[in-house]
Amino acid sequence: MAEPKKTHVERKSPQISLARLADYMAASEQAKRSIAASCKYQPIARLIQYNDAKAIVSNYIRSENRELKDLKQKLEILQNKICDSDFEEDVKAHNCNYVSRFIALHDDFDFKDYTYAKPVKFDKIVLNGMPISVQADVLLSRMTRTNKRKIGALMLRYAKGKPLAEKAGLHQSAFLYEFFRQPQFKEEGESEKALCITLDAHSAIAHEAPGNATYLFKEMAATCANLVERWPAIRPPSGAVL
Repeated sequence: MAEPKKTHVERKSPQISLARLADYMAASEQAKRSIAASCKYQPIARLIQYNDAKAIVSNYIRSENRELKDLKQKLEILQNKICDSDFEEDVKAHNCNYVSRFIALHDDFDFKDYTYAKPVKFDKIVLNGMPISVQADVLLSRMTRTNKRKIGALMLRYAKGKPLAEKAGLHQSAFLYEFFRQPQFKEEGESEKALCITLDAHSAIAHEAPGNATYLFKEMAATCANLVERWPAIRPPSGAVL
């Protein structure tokens, strides 16, 4: 009898993305267990990713003119993309839905008079033993009247048919605010809450880092310590074959 086919790979060392950590902070206890398991046990099967849609939307946000016709043209190109498998067709459909939703809410998005730039790849930040990956979609900055540079970043979130939980958005933006207060960004400028934004592409709501951003960041750091301590005991998802 053949052995069951493996479905997941176990991560021996703790790690999490900022988006998943933010979701964890807003989740119910049951959902927290599911998120923790998904971080420790990676599915072998390919998952739906929104890479094409995020590239289209982030490029639009960074562009000087922000012409709606350009967005529609990019969507048409994506819709006509040739796929080699049913999975690729599914991925394309999800990405098209993402861009279509952004276009439908186009007039609801409010992009202020900031400087919008292409992001660089950031090193992971380690909080209480938990490496956290942070990948912004757009870098933001502005100059004050006294010629001081303020910095931050925008991260896109999207889930089909479901708005981002406000608590998740606020935690994610709070983390960004504290992230840009790290010593390596000192020469770039001063982190500003209004420039640290989690933008929900489903609802057109921009969650800026709140006034209590530092407190929320400390909450996330404490949660990381707890997850690191619990990591060896986190059980795999039901039905997983390792």
